[in-house]
Amino acid sequence: MSAVPLCSPRLLTGEDALRRPDDLRHHTLLHDDTAYADKPDWGAWLAAMNVRGVDASRGQRFNHAALALEAAAEGQGVALSLRLLALADLAAGRLVMPFEFGLPLRSAYYVVSPEATADRPDNLAFRQWLMAQAAADGAG
Repeated sequence: MSAVPLCSPRLLTGEDALRRPDDLRHHTLLHDDTAYADKPDWGAWLAAMNVRGVDASRGQRFNHAALALEAAAEGQGVALSLRLLALADLAAGRLVMPFEFGLPLRSAYYVVSPEATADRPDNLAFRQWLMAQAAADGAG
């Protein structure tokens, strides 16, 4: 799973078009302040891309990822979020990834069930389906 910059396709054109990570200095950074472990962080993404001169703390803050993604789709700035959360907006063309680099996150998910029922056919089928979905979405 990785965190990627996401924005409206409109930000890819014009005078301050997003072409390189350094171009973020001309755009508002949108922050998801949802409290969860291993949350995407602009400072870490910018450092991983060796971008200097962009204040990672500036920009708008949102208390939910959906709000940050909606602001990005409306052209209000560039959100750093999980690609998985934006799949529908990416498919619809409301959001684009201006840069291919995603910041790998160390999150993990577990499928838990009682040992006595873990090998039941319905549980096995569900587990296999869930793993296939995660792999297809790039989370596995």
